[in-house]
Amino acid sequence: MRPGSPLLWKGALALLCALGTETAWAAPPSFVDALADGSVPELERALFRSGELFIAVTDPDSARARGLVPVTRRLAVGSGGAEGMRSLLAQNIPLSFGPPRRPQLDVALTHQNSRKAKQSYGLDGAGVYVGLVDTGVSLAHPDLRRTDGSTRIAWLLTFDESPRGLQPELEEFYGCARNRCAVLSGADIDKLLAAGIPDESIVDTYGHGTHVASAIAGDDETYSGIAPGAELIVVQAGGGTGSISDPQILLGAKFAFDRAADAGRPIALNLSLGSNFGPHDGTTLLEEGLAELGAGEGRAVIVASGNSGAVYSLPGSNLPEPLGSHTETSVHPGSETHVTLATAYTGTAELEVYGYVSTQPGDEVQIAFRGGNGAVSGFVPRGRYATLSSKEIGDGGNYSVILVNGSDQGNIDLAETSLAFFLSGQVKGGANQELIFRGHGTVRVWVESSVVKNGTTSPTAALMPRGRTSGTVTIPASHPALITVGASVNRTEWTDYEGNEIGVDEQEDGAAFFSSAGPNQLGQMKPDLLAPGSNLAAAMAEEADPRRPGVNSQFSAGGYCPPGAAPECFVLSDTHGIASGTSMAAPQVTGTVALLFQRDPSLTMEQIRDLLRGGARAPLEEGFPSNWYGAGNLDVVGTLLAQDALASEEEGGEPSRSRSRLSFASAFLYPNPERSVEMLALLRDDDNQPLPIRLEDYKILTEVAEAKLLRASPGVLTAEVRAPRGAGGQTAKVRLLYQGREILAADLAIGPDPTTAVLGFDVQGGGCAVARHPARSSAPWLLLVLGVPGLLRFSRRRSA
Repeated sequence: MRPGSPLLWKGALALLCALGTETAWAAPPSFVDALADGSVPELERALFRSGELFIAVTDPDSARARGLVPVTRRLAVGSGGAEGMRSLLAQNIPLSFGPPRRPQLDVALTHQNSRKAKQSYGLDGAGVYVGLVDTGVSLAHPDLRRTDGSTRIAWLLTFDESPRGLQPELEEFYGCARNRCAVLSGADIDKLLAAGIPDESIVDTYGHGTHVASAIAGDDETYSGIAPGAELIVVQAGGGTGSISDPQILLGAKFAFDRAADAGRPIALNLSLGSNFGPHDGTTLLEEGLAELGAGEGRAVIVASGNSGAVYSLPGSNLPEPLGSHTETSVHPGSETHVTLATAYTGTAELEVYGYVSTQPGDEVQIAFRGGNGAVSGFVPRGRYATLSSKEIGDGGNYSVILVNGSDQGNIDLAETSLAFFLSGQVKGGANQELIFRGHGTVRVWVESSVVKNGTTSPTAALMPRGRTSGTVTIPASHPALITVGASVNRTEWTDYEGNEIGVDEQEDGAAFFSSAGPNQLGQMKPDLLAPGSNLAAAMAEEADPRRPGVNSQFSAGGYCPPGAAPECFVLSDTHGIASGTSMAAPQVTGTVALLFQRDPSLTMEQIRDLLRGGARAPLEEGFPSNWYGAGNLDVVGTLLAQDALASEEEGGEPSRSRSRLSFASAFLYPNPERSVEMLALLRDDDNQPLPIRLEDYKILTEVAEAKLLRASPGVLTAEVRAPRGAGGQTAKVRLLYQGREILAADLAIGPDPTTAVLGFDVQGGGCAVARHPARSSAPWLLLVLGVPGLLRFSRRRSA
């Protein structure tokens, strides 16, 4: 989704985070115990809508026997409403529910060196499939058709309509009669196009999928994709809303990989979607399923890192800044830690908040909820979950809250040491709620939220104080095996459809302010690299053109265009538009992977990730921490050179000290030997090309910390660094040696959390945390992106 889309934030956020005496509230007897016996009515009502899909943990034979569709060796997808769900639960079949994943919303070819790659290597992705699970595509768009008018879409699976009977065997195999889906081949699509009658069910009213597809493989003289010779496999989901469920993603991914396997072709699958709900360590069922589907030769899954990297300020509020969708703080014995959920819209609106809280083994944390009027619920201990209503705590509005502490509670995909909370209903804006934690440990909190007011849905409706950019890579991008892509700034000006030149005050080639940063919760490098994703020009579906009456798509400006410009200044022409987000960055890498597969269809996902890292270049804009950009910015030529080096038998030589660099997944180390941080040594020769590497030529020396070399690939050496217990407050020194000579060195702070590690002091209980939304200057949230360009500031120039 394009950052800065219209928000419903009006008025000031009232101060909350009050310390001192709390209003007493006697929890009803049913608060903790009523739902702890395995019954699920409240969770069912809150999380499950009749007719939606769900994920079941079962083997393929058992899945088929129960009318489910096997996806991997231990996961299946099913439907059937509440009765079907209860039937499976009665058979002790674990089910999983969670919030939907949403889209992560010319010049780019120059920034990533792809135009030179085409000229030098003659690659276009021919013979390769590229897949996407997204909002659909515009079948008639010229960028997705051949010169003879035929479609370049080989297969399409849509969850937005019932079976058509055109591919009955496939529709039966994927459970379309039960799961509501339809399958079309390329020949079926050509018949629809030849008829010249628009198909009202296969459309892309949101515009996201068409834009993504053309960025991967679009064929246009001006706005070409990276791999215009590749064919597409499209999975359409979300009904035009931009919300796609985990089961749809898994089943769609299986469809794409199955079609590629049947054709004997390699495939790069693009997932420009995600959410904050999950442990951020790759252990969700969605991530495990995708990693298994993407394993093996000729397969890769490329995921957008997410748009949760921005942090903000709220004028007139004394909430601890900055504000964001992720925070981390310590819980101390004998005290309470408060995390505020702040809203800033006026009046009462339909608010939905999904929250995930991660702790470590050995931590013991309980959770309670505090309403906007200060009344506090009872604490929920480990192994229990509870529900309450706003009326039960005497709060205004009409909403319900579910608190879950520990795994196997209500069939939520939840780690054993994690907690979750859900808030849904009519909530008064500005009347901030709080989460309260007691016990001991460290809590890492992520929120995913939306608000509906006056018929318009706005994301990121609740945020937390002391927001962090680090650790904001979304789900499913946090899995170690998947290729994760953040966004860089590739365009700062464009000409809209009326001929106005639009300018944006951003620094080219740096990380986009919204791009989520790593590491994942395992200390691994995420994102793996950046690619152009800010103000990217690509195809616009006709049905997503915001100039048409009643259209509200990702191209809608919502009044944010500069004075005198076209009212819809993100529209370039009748067929192309501007969009921003890591959703737009991931396709650049997906197209690059198609070029790699064109040269060698036997590559694995791990090999491809190493080649992308090894070929990446350092950002030209300085001042960004490495956990924001990973190995660097996508360089298609550099990646192909790394592939050349992989195929050669050259041994390389001594790296250039001025061209080579170290990149760490985190800016600090935890004083815990069980929590490592991934380190990349990006090694270049004097011509700044990826250097062939022999692992035995290198050694790491450390002070205070320990380090271990893991593997080598052209241009990149991978290692892990960890600090011992009791090392908090010290500085680790890391030195990389080549044949006994030091070539690179770095220092890392050590502490239990970033505040302690970097600043040397701890944040005690009682500190509050808030959240807010990316906004332009007209909204109350002000961007506070530390070390990054601030608010997008438009300028306007009339072209000659």
